[in-house]
Formats: sequence, structure tokens, C-alpha cells
Amino acid sequence: MSDDNTKREAEPSPASAGSRPVAWVVALGGDGLIIDGIFLREKQAEEACAWRNEHTTYGARIIPLYEKPQPTLTDDELEVLLAIEADAAYRAMWKTGQVVRGLLDRTK
Repeated sequence: MSDDNTKREAEPSPASAGSRPVAWVVALGGDGLIIDGIFLREKQAEEACAWRNEHTTYGARIIPLYEKPQPTLTDDELEVLLAIEADAAYRAMWKTGQVVRGLLDRTK
């Protein structure tokens, strides 16, 4: 009986789902608790990791780094936010008009 979980790649984390890595870390040792370097190109990370694995006894592994995905809004959420923004702008203009009228009245 074979374990299918060992043959499949791990599911991407929610932070990385649907996105691409922006950098790669080469981490030393089995637990990867010591960072050897951060690379902006995957090929460079692979080369550094391969060198560490060939020339050290503690080995290395590559950890991809992802940017936090931007939240998406539904049409309803966007409509509400735009209405709040428009209302706040209107109230700010109305208040500014009141202040200007008050200043002008005091200078007469």
C-alpha cells in the first residue's frame, strides 16, 4: 500500500495560492533555521543550495517567499466604500463652506 501524500506536492499556503514567489531563501540544515542567503532569482538560489549540499554536511534547502496577496472586494463592498467616500467628501466641503462663511461674517 503506497502513501499518495508523499508523492504529491504540498498545497500552497493561503499567502502563496495563485501567486508567484518574489524571492527565494537558502536555509541551512534540515530544519532550515539558519538563512544562508536571500536571492531574487530562483536559479541563483538553486545554485547556492546545490553548492551547500555538495560541500557541507548539514545541507540546505530552498524556501520560496511570496508577497501578501491584495484583498479583493465584491461589487457590493466597493459600492458601499465609494458611497462612504463621496459622503465624507460632501460633508468636508459643506463644513469648509461653513467655516469660510463664518470667517467672512467676522471680518465685516
